[in-house]
Amino acid sequence: MKYWSKGIDHLDKIDKIFKNYRTKKVLLNTDKTAFHVLFNSVCSQQISTTAANSIQLKSKLIFKKIILSNFVSNVSKIENLPITKNKKKCIFSLVKYLNDHKNIRFKLMSDQEVYDHLINIFGIGPWTIQMFNIFYKGSQDIIPIKDLGFINSYKKLYKDPFLNNLDSNILLWKPYGTIVTMNLWLVYDGKPLDF
Repeated sequence: MKYWSKGIDHLDKIDKIFKNYRTKKVLLNTDKTAFHVLFNSVCSQQISTTAANSIQLKSKLIFKKIILSNFVSNVSKIENLPITKNKKKCIFSLVKYLNDHKNIRFKLMSDQEVYDHLINIFGIGPWTIQMFNIFYKGSQDIIPIKDLGFINSYKKLYKDPFLNNLDSNILLWKPYGTIVTMNLWLVYDGKPLDF
């Protein structure tokens, strides 16, 4: 990530708490396909990281590789995935959408343009789109305020149990919110989060 080193230096100067929990190591890997990131994000909705990892491993046993072409040619196998009925419906919708829009270039879009495309897919909401913008596009200023890991780490480290200062901190972190997010997740999970 081109912005990472500059962002760490900037955040070190403006946020005295950030220095206490951050690592200088780049925590973000954006080498996966759009489908892979969206699939893992959908599977991870509203469950623990451990449960999400288990689902991803079992899904690989069913599809071998988490790539769109495998799902298009084996669409009936989606029913075998170890996820809820609604998440299966979401994966069906996602596969159809991406297969119908093969020429879409998400990396060339703004975060808002990505949102405008993906929000129309059944089961894809703001959190899933934020995960996509972080882990596929590498967007540099994403703060997932509905994410439990982010919120719990923030409350503890910033001693802000009622989130009274969250809005002002979000403004303070601009335009490097993703670096804060990734480091708070690292504190919460003990290892870098990856989709």
